[in-house]
Amino acid sequence: MSAPLFPPVDLATWRARVEKELGDKPFEKLVQKTLEGVTVEPLYTARVASAIDDPGLRASRVTRASWLVTERVSVADPERANRLAREALADGAEALVFPLDAAGRLGVDRRSENAKDLVGKDGVAIVTAADVTTLLSGIDLGATPVFLEGGASAVPLAALVEAAFPEGALARRVVVTMDALGTLARDGELPRSLGDLRDEAKRLALPSVKAAASASAFHQAGASAVLELGLMLAAMVESAEVGPVDVVEVFASSDAFLTIAKVRAARLLHRKVMVAAGQSADGLWIVGRTSPRRLAQRDPQSNMIRVTEEAFGLGVGGVDALVTCAFDEALGESDAMARRMARHTQLVLRDEAHLARVIDPAGGSYYLDALTDDLARRAWDVMREVEGEGGLAAALASGSVQKKVEAAREARQSAIAKRREVIVGVNEFALPQEQKLARPPARSPEDRAKAVERAERAAGVALPLAPARSDLTKSHLVEWAKSGATLGAMAERLSSRPSGGASPERAVKLELVRDAQRFEAIRDEADDLSSGGTRPEVVLACLGAPHEFRAREAFARRFFEVGGLRVVSIDSPEAIATKWMVTRPELSTADVVCLCSSDERYSEQGLPAIRTIRSAYPSVQIVVAGKAAALSPKVPPARPGDPQLEKIDLEIFLGCDALGALASVLQRVRQRRRRAAATTRRLA
Repeated sequence: MSAPLFPPVDLATWRARVEKELGDKPFEKLVQKTLEGVTVEPLYTARVASAIDDPGLRASRVTRASWLVTERVSVADPERANRLAREALADGAEALVFPLDAAGRLGVDRRSENAKDLVGKDGVAIVTAADVTTLLSGIDLGATPVFLEGGASAVPLAALVEAAFPEGALARRVVVTMDALGTLARDGELPRSLGDLRDEAKRLALPSVKAAASASAFHQAGASAVLELGLMLAAMVESAEVGPVDVVEVFASSDAFLTIAKVRAARLLHRKVMVAAGQSADGLWIVGRTSPRRLAQRDPQSNMIRVTEEAFGLGVGGVDALVTCAFDEALGESDAMARRMARHTQLVLRDEAHLARVIDPAGGSYYLDALTDDLARRAWDVMREVEGEGGLAAALASGSVQKKVEAAREARQSAIAKRREVIVGVNEFALPQEQKLARPPARSPEDRAKAVERAERAAGVALPLAPARSDLTKSHLVEWAKSGATLGAMAERLSSRPSGGASPERAVKLELVRDAQRFEAIRDEADDLSSGGTRPEVVLACLGAPHEFRAREAFARRFFEVGGLRVVSIDSPEAIATKWMVTRPELSTADVVCLCSSDERYSEQGLPAIRTIRSAYPSVQIVVAGKAAALSPKVPPARPGDPQLEKIDLEIFLGCDALGALASVLQRVRQRRRRAAATTRRLA
């Protein structure tokens, strides 16, 4: 017996039925507006979704069966970096990324005073060709793609690679990425002008150098997905003047669908820019990275869930290589177990869950096609706006990019502060009495000292004054590298400005942040207050019957635990009187008392309870879970009460500024303890 078919329903009929169900509420109540500025409709159809017809988008992995599990190794010492890389390859990794440290990507002489804070920062301290040999020793370059992120020093770094592998074939297996605009955004300066950098990349043409466009600095500074794509697209436009952009780095967002659409939009936009510039779009590698910005130091094991969700979105979106963050990365140098978990997250998704067995698995989803198209169009508008300002370099120099990113960051931080955007374990569902996980610093003093020592040993290699900078060839650079010249010395030789002169390209560098760090600062403050052995304490005074106070009691408990305060509850007896409060020993040690009950109960018992607490404990903070307006009695009293005795310090409710409220509570706790300590000293 066949099942009866449902009658076809058109969009107009569906909407009429929905509006009938909504009653007096408008249909727009079902339309969501994300922090990215993207509108999410309740239903998508073939008519609503914009058609996306691009061969590069659909065939995202035609030439590869799946993405490559990629390990990013950024410890400063090349020997340790090599050891970690080989361990990763033995445990499932298939490709490697080595970022150059800040001193290297800026071409700074590591012996100079201004390089002190840059050596070993955010990457491997590669000084000479011997360091490249050490870094890549024992790695099968014929089978393992290796990416060296050269920043603005890609050309001298590529010369070191060719000097380390004089046979040439192996050197070409190493990709040295050049991202001068990303370096300008991240570090606030460049070693040479953009014109010089582009000229040397084109004229010297070392085969391993590939132009790259990365959203790293913008993403980690707090940009929205639209801004990330738009600014990265602006970087592509400028780089395409020299040659094709072959490597694009895309970061995951907090929403899996948005991440999928972001990767697909990046591929679509890259093709359109390259075709318009007359460059090839066929050699593109999209490197996907889970978000360092979303990692939390508190309850860090929760990061494993975040990374899994982000890796899912990047994999389904169609990245060619995928880098997953270790769950403890925000705390310092990750341990072996955390790195292994990060790799195996990819392996489970790819090889057990079979995510990579379908080309463009998101294709055919009306919602994802519409979201991809929306992101791409909005990013294109951002790019055009930046181009109208003279390009990305000019927009960075003027500060307009920084303002856009800051505005996006503050919008997200406001949503996090009000807990409209939840970070589990940080601003919601915190782990009480958590002991912060300890990790060694990501950049050790020993690693920095080793890099400076290697630079000093190589300082005796003097570079000839001839030929002139304009007549230099790649053969000159490779020969100098073979003779032991340092990366910094070659970068200075390529520079057209005098040694020690001001950088020709400067901008206010973007501040790299994590979404959780403002709440983590509150937790650190609570831990500091607890260092004397007494953690700030909140007593939840629950009025009435359980069905009246349970919901707000649970809300208040989670609210204060997020701030690192100790929370205890006391229930009222059945009697309406509030004198019972002063008999409870919990109140005698409390820093904060929070009333929890229904609005109905507040109107009856709220003000009497506040008067009782205030009379017995004048210095305690009194908080109401809910709106303070509910405290007003339904029947006005014959005689008004004392405003000072009925004063509350704070009201907490869904959508309030939890970050500001908790900061205020802890500040007053500290002031109260200081006053108590001062009184004790006077009496002594």
